[in-house]
Amino acid sequence: MATNSVILASKSPRRKELLESLGLTFDVVTTEVNEIFREQFSFERQIQLIAFDKAMAVHPCFLDSMVIAGDTIVVCDNQLLKKPKNTEEARKMLSLLSGRQHSVISGICVVDLNDITIYSEVTEVFVKDVSLETIDTYISLYQPFDKAGAYGIQDNYFKEYFLEFIQGEYENVMGLPLIRLKDILKRKGKL
Repeated sequence: MATNSVILASKSPRRKELLESLGLTFDVVTTEVNEIFREQFSFERQIQLIAFDKAMAVHPCFLDSMVIAGDTIVVCDNQLLKKPKNTEEARKMLSLLSGRQHSVISGICVVDLNDITIYSEVTEVFVKDVSLETIDTYISLYQPFDKAGAYGIQDNYFKEYFLEFIQGEYENVMGLPLIRLKDILKRKGKL
């Protein structure tokens, strides 16, 4: 049972950690939501709608609380890279990203009483040209099967051997863009 006025509707340990970094007190409440990608929309809109679905799955049970939900995708060459199911899929994804630029897009939905804010944040990530051996070492060390695009930017091995540079918000690549969210929380009197 939630006791705080803010609910994080996400199972992601990284989103929880990032929200905690703001000094915010909140509860984590999740429910299973079928992530439906609506291909008739842009990638940004698709991820916004998934965040909205996640927030609305929790909000009716906590009408007096602010609910924050989010989801993150990786897009390379107009191709959506979801969470890999196994080592082979992770290897294919990381091989595709090698030596290239890709986009990390997070959709965020904040529901507070009758007010709904939905937005997305895009960060461009540039990856070094890496060998298959480096890719396999990363996969064996970090088992990135719960991460879109098969990597976590916060992983030390990834930072050292894969990451060339980024354009945009680092926390967005981890799954929760904080700059705009902090403004929303301040405006709502939560921070």
